[in-house]
Amino acid sequence: MTHRNIFDACYVLHLDDSRHIKSRRYNTVKSTGNYGPFERMARKSRDGIFYCYLYDAHENGPVYRDNGAVMQLVHNGYITGIFNYDVTCPDYAYGDMAGTEDALIFHFSLDRKIMVIFVAMNKKSVAKKIVSEIIAGKHGQDLNETVCKVREVKPRVLRMEGCRHEKK
Repeated sequence: MTHRNIFDACYVLHLDDSRHIKSRRYNTVKSTGNYGPFERMARKSRDGIFYCYLYDAHENGPVYRDNGAVMQLVHNGYITGIFNYDVTCPDYAYGDMAGTEDALIFHFSLDRKIMVIFVAMNKKSVAKKIVSEIIAGKHGQDLNETVCKVREVKPRVLRMEGCRHEKK
């Protein structure tokens, strides 16, 4: 029997700590580029990449606090609540893509400047179990195989057409 990877896509995002952005915006720097909901958001964005904002759950009112989420991911609307499975291992968390049955597994760097999102399509009901298994040392092969498929994502360059000051 052949092994089937439980992860279908992977997005590596970096915290945009530019001075002009005051919130915690994460921009995709690498991805497998194959998760429909994120790719649709990327096509609609000005710079052509998937980006999102990470907030503490209490920042947007009691609706998000009541479901037990510790953080939430937003992009022109709610994407998911983020739940810690184990407080002793805060670098892994889970959620699900709003409007789908897809699980989102999060891995954060210790300084929270890098966020990796692994997508397990149609696995929403077992997202918590997947994280517990990762913490226990399972799925290492799946994580590595998925990360190896990511490629660099370059933002769309906005070009000013017809600038008067261009040399001819």
